[in-house]
Amino acid sequence: EKGRVPWQGQGQDRWAVEISTIDWYGRVTYMVFFAGCNFRCPFCQNSGMLTFESGKEVDLSYVEGRIEESAFLLDAVGVTGGEPTLQPDALAELFRWSREKGLKTSLNTNASQPAVVRRLLDEKLVSYVAMDVKGPLSDPERLSGFPRRQR
Repeated sequence: EKGRVPWQGQGQDRWAVEISTIDWYGRVTYMVFFAGCNFRCPFCQNSGMLTFESGKEVDLSYVEGRIEESAFLLDAVGVTGGEPTLQPDALAELFRWSREKGLKTSLNTNASQPAVVRRLLDEKLVSYVAMDVKGPLSDPERLSGFPRRQR
């Protein structure tokens, strides 16, 4: 057993949308949702998985087995949430296993844990990072660092 971690998702097992062709353009990706998020964005599409308790603990070997069932179709394993970087050890272990299997890896993150993202990059465990920039739409200059375009 490699460890246990709360997972959540929209699939039959309530922890994964098994195969996606829209989460990483051009790649068939097995998406795994991690429960728990440190943000409370009012527009969150996954608001049902904000707390760790919203998921169930699943052994990583079970998740790996489910991914292997579809491996012949897959290019990548992706994680989203919630916020996956709040569970750094499980995230790294899943990505390490995925890379050993020859799969690319994608991380969808709110970037609130830059040290975790840096560790994944330094260890070459993540192929693609999708980062959401959160902030008030009323102040786009502050949010983006660029002046507002005049229309």
